[in-house]
Amino acid sequence: MKKRQHSPTTQQEPFFDEGGFFHYRNVSSDARKAVRLPPLSPQLMDFFESFASNCSIECCGISALVFELPTKWDKDKRWNYNSEVFKSLQAEVERAEGMEAGVIQVWELQKSFYKDDWLFSLRYLMENMEKTKGWR
Repeated sequence: MKKRQHSPTTQQEPFFDEGGFFHYRNVSSDARKAVRLPPLSPQLMDFFESFASNCSIECCGISALVFELPTKWDKDKRWNYNSEVFKSLQAEVERAEGMEAGVIQVWELQKSFYKDDWLFSLRYLMENMEKTKGWR
């Protein structure tokens, strides 16, 4: 009997589609060296959950999150600036940047992400939280 051949996981490109939406690439189990990040702080999880509940399509955890471009956001509803969450985001970025890995597993989410995609999304959120700081 022949052994089954596993077909490689296809990667989704690019990060932003024609409609201006950000997508994660699929991560195959044997992609590259992987590390595990500790669970995210409750504040950060709450932040991502509130963001997911406001995104324009149905979301299923952060792996399926789609971020709209800033010009399309409803600034009164989408962003509620929180300096503690911002500090948590900064800590996650610093921690992930210090790891020599291509893929990271986030315990709380039970998902694997390409490190570059993960850092890109966190920085993207941080930049836009900075821009929205003055919004009430």
